[in-house]
Amino acid sequence: MSENEMTVKDIMVIARQIGLSIPEQSVAGVLSNSQLLRGYCDLICSMDLPDDCLPAYEYRP
Repeated sequence: MSENEMTVKDIMVIARQIGLSIPEQSVAGVLSNSQLLRGYCDLICSMDLPDDCLPAYEYRP
């Protein structure tokens, strides 16, 4: 297991911090989705984008 992988304990701590209860039968799915999202975050954060890169055409601040 890599140091970036979340554990069930991590998920339960985060859920408790935001006042969310996760049914026991959903914990595995929440863990799986959290790891998938973390992978996407790591991928996006590893991209080197220049400061003058224009936002997507539909972006409205």
